[in-house]
Amino acid sequence: MFFVFVILFPVVFEVNYHLMNLILVYVIKDKLDIRKTLEEEARKCQWLVLWLDCDREGENIAYEVVEVCLNVNSRLNIWRARFSSLIDREIHQAAQQLARPNQLFSEAVDVRQEIDLRIGASFTRFQTMLLKDAFDFNFSTDGRNLILSYGPCQFPTLGFVVERYWEIQAHEPEELWKIQCSHTTDEGTANFNWMRGHLFDYTCAVLLYEMCVEESTATVTKVKKQEKLKYPPHPLNTIELEKRASRYFRMSSEQTMKSAEDLYQSGFISYPRTETDSFSTRTDLHVGILLLNLNHDPSSVMCHS
Repeated sequence: MFFVFVILFPVVFEVNYHLMNLILVYVIKDKLDIRKTLEEEARKCQWLVLWLDCDREGENIAYEVVEVCLNVNSRLNIWRARFSSLIDREIHQAAQQLARPNQLFSEAVDVRQEIDLRIGASFTRFQTMLLKDAFDFNFSTDGRNLILSYGPCQFPTLGFVVERYWEIQAHEPEELWKIQCSHTTDEGTANFNWMRGHLFDYTCAVLLYEMCVEESTATVTKVKKQEKLKYPPHPLNTIELEKRASRYFRMSSEQTMKSAEDLYQSGFISYPRTETDSFSTRTDLHVGILLLNLNHDPSSVMCHS
């Protein structure tokens, strides 16, 4: 997914900071061929069906495409296809249930981009002027002016990372002791949990352990049976996906999203850049599971009437 247009301040802004209200919107140089292709195709068409990713950024790019196409053909009938995964069934349904694009989603992205630009420019200028002479920066700028950049999203995240780092550095580990008990029979091994969990007092832990050893027979006073239901896992939103990939597989956010995009393009998962944890009502989960089983072990797939 890419943006056709980019917004930024004009070059004169670097000289005259009071021109902050001037914002340029233009086509990125390496996207000029894309604009040319869109214009050529739009002249020959009556309908424009937008098949961009179904998130706010996708909606914003859709309106960029609309703007380019309407400039050369104002009579276009414009529709939007909405889908969450690249499987045959959902693509066919999206083509049969076209809707109008949502301008509010697109404008939300425009607002966020402009706010990011204005806040980033303001704080970058502020902290550059405030700090550039206060510290000795031991790195080369290749003859360019030193810029201490501020990102509205990245900077708070960096604060969380630094705060967590300080917590880890300030942590003082303490030794603890716990008593483990198990009973093994022909039917298997039963592990018993100590309600106390653990103790930080070594002497007290040893005394309790010796009492258990001296009393070699234990009496079961209560047996409680409970039925547990295991529900299917909830879908992951983007943040939770990245957190789990980092925790369990030590994958970076970039690696995680690249792998997710590849799976999405192959039709195995729904669109990964999402803020929801619910499947679309049009998503056929049985097809996805069948595809996974076929790729893992074709002989494991069974047909049920």
